[in-house]
Amino acid sequence: VKRRDVVGLACWMPVLSGRTHLRELRMLNRNPEDATDGVFESGGHAMSDSVRDLLQRMDARRLRDLDVPRWLVLERDGVNGHSSLPRSAAEIRAAAQGLDLPAPQPAIGASLGRRTRDTWGYFRHMVWGIARYPFYRSHRPGSIVWEGLGWVRAQAMQHRDAARAQATLEALKGQRYFLFPLQLTSDFQIRVHSPFASMRQAADYVLASFAAHAPKDVKLVVKEHPLDFASFGRWRAYVARRARQMGLGDRLVHLAGGDLDALALGSLGMVVVNSTSATFALAGGVPVKALGTAVYAIEGITDQGRLADFWTSPTPPDRALWDDFCRV
Repeated sequence: VKRRDVVGLACWMPVLSGRTHLRELRMLNRNPEDATDGVFESGGHAMSDSVRDLLQRMDARRLRDLDVPRWLVLERDGVNGHSSLPRSAAEIRAAAQGLDLPAPQPAIGASLGRRTRDTWGYFRHMVWGIARYPFYRSHRPGSIVWEGLGWVRAQAMQHRDAARAQATLEALKGQRYFLFPLQLTSDFQIRVHSPFASMRQAADYVLASFAAHAPKDVKLVVKEHPLDFASFGRWRAYVARRARQMGLGDRLVHLAGGDLDALALGSLGMVVVNSTSATFALAGGVPVKALGTAVYAIEGITDQGRLADFWTSPTPPDRALWDDFCRV
């Protein structure tokens, strides 16, 4: 019987096949046929016949069949380089057989005010917890005080920043451009799953390649990460300085804001380290060049050539293969 009161489902290291899991439990049980009053026990778990019947039919690979509006699966070994997803077109096509495309899901949004309150609440617990856990160290580098002040600054400057972003977007209308969305240096996608020590190093690499190889009538839009408040606006100064040093002038554009989906669809191509923002471009058939390790960085989906060549001859994704990837 399907429940109607479940609004979300999170699966962390889930059992993929209920049938396989039951077989493993029976192997653990010294007396696999031993059951009392319809209750099967193994590994400290007791299950009734009805629970076993439900588990027998469970297949986590078909979670979309469940009557749950939202669900999330966390991979056993992690993401990106640790992901167990197929890494070749042939494997993806084979795994996608019999699977449906996932239904569109409503966007999950939050205002800057709410994000700021939640972040400061998190920081408050970290500070108050020092007395109880003096040896605790966060996975995030840098100072929480500095980052907290950055959130306050973003809250205070949001109207000015929005006006700047709108003016930049107006100036981009009718222009040919590539899009380079920035990521957070503190993110493990950069720290572990990329060849760069920081996002600044990645930006230096991309900008130098653009200056040397991109057509002269094309711009590069460097879009700030929407939550990179610890930078205190230094990306704007960085882009302006590098534009002067490289002689790029107005071909190098800084943007802090805007609709990423629309920007991606309007671009000639997107360059990322391994950001999930690449999925906006791929879904729209826009070429993507991934510089780091990403689950979608597969031949047939992303451009596999040199970055130097991407500026003049970007390879678009195979639409059918991308659909199969989304099914898997």
